[in-house]
Amino acid sequence: LRSKRLGIERIETLRDKALANQAWRNRASLSNQVSNYSMVTRGMRQKNIPAPVQKGWLGHTVDTSVKKMWNQLPLSIKNEANARKAKLAIKNFLKD
Repeated sequence: LRSKRLGIERIETLRDKALANQAWRNRASLSNQVSNYSMVTRGMRQKNIPAPVQKGWLGHTVDTSVKKMWNQLPLSIKNEANARKAKLAIKNFLKD
């Protein structure tokens, strides 16, 4: 592809990076949503949150997209405290 030769990232990759970085920044509030449940499941161990409502306009909001991206991130990124390391891990996670 031409974009690979020029070193340009695809628009989908840029979007996913922005969503993943925002999800990592919101990790405190997203992690609190997980701890509100008494039963521990495989998803809860991965710090996944229940799927947000995606009907109608709610499916097009940034908040819904950030929550969906949070569930896709590996646990190592969710637990990372250092912003620089988290951004690098997100970049490697979303490599084409």
